[in-house]
Amino acid sequence: MSSSRSLRSLHELLVPCVLASLLPLLFACSDPGAKITGRVFFDGEPVAKASVSAYVNEGDFGGGQPYLVAETGSDGRFVLATGRGRFYIVARKTEYVMGRERVLKGRPPGEPVSPVKGKEVEIHLKSVEEGEYSPDAGTFATGKVASSRGSVRGAFVYAYDASRGITAGPTFVTKARVGEDGRFRLALREGSYDIVAMMKESGSEVGPLTGGGLRGEYGANPVAVKKGEVAELGTLQLVPPDPVKVGDLSKRGGVAGSGYVITGMVLLEDGGPAGGVYVMAYGDGRMVGRPESISDTTGKDGSFTLFLPGPGKYHLGARESIGGPLAPGELTGSYEGTPDNSVYLQEKGTVGDVRIIVREKW
Repeated sequence: MSSSRSLRSLHELLVPCVLASLLPLLFACSDPGAKITGRVFFDGEPVAKASVSAYVNEGDFGGGQPYLVAETGSDGRFVLATGRGRFYIVARKTEYVMGRERVLKGRPPGEPVSPVKGKEVEIHLKSVEEGEYSPDAGTFATGKVASSRGSVRGAFVYAYDASRGITAGPTFVTKARVGEDGRFRLALREGSYDIVAMMKESGSEVGPLTGGGLRGEYGANPVAVKKGEVAELGTLQLVPPDPVKVGDLSKRGGVAGSGYVITGMVLLEDGGPAGGVYVMAYGDGRMVGRPESISDTTGKDGSFTLFLPGPGKYHLGARESIGGPLAPGELTGSYEGTPDNSVYLQEKGTVGDVRIIVREKW
């Protein structure tokens, strides 16, 4: 009798769970022609050969089997023949930039997504190391970039959080590559932004704006962007910036004189100086995503000066390059003076004699 009651209880428990897991599949079978269509972008440009996966449960992203997988075409478009249902979508692409692996990832806003005839979803990829940033659906700042030199090839447009008052360096919220026609489109969340266009001499989207670069700020900054609306900004004109100001911003990692400074040395394991290394300050103890500030490269004696945006706890790391996974043999390390690799600045001033040991990464 006890055994029979236990089996009945188990049956009552399992049946609803099984039905719940099969419900999306039953919907799909009821309307097999239903499809989720969309486009995948990175820096405002369509992404070809990105993998787009549909999952029945959001928790399956960490390694669960996708319900369906598609690949984007040359125009960034994809079609997932999911049938009816509600699905969680993730797009991924691995590419190589200057010999380094870069992983791009993104999800559409407003998940879960259901097939709607004639409606496309947009997925904007971000480099995994830049951290998560999910724009609001249909929310953009668009415009055009013009250059005093003619071509705008290699230019990017950056959106900075207007509340911080910083319009240079690595603290931008998001960025978009400028197209061959000079047009750009920034996918944003509702908020207030300072919009800046830059074309760096190196052609890179990260790193300091050196003497040969061009810069242009939107004349009516800050821009208030509302959810579901498109802010048309007109033309941002790129011009050679003031060389004194560029040099100052480069040395300060884009942080205009806030008065919060860390100085020190970067050393090799044998105690010798490590020249040509960047020191980076992170708000996140995992030291992932975009840093709050980046120093200029260390001198031949290993010395560095790091300017910070304000008071707080900063986790310090050092490496030879900015952005991308570590290359074999690259020097890297973190501050070991505290258990969580951090330095705390409470008041304006300089915290000195901070030493960071770097080692080759293999």
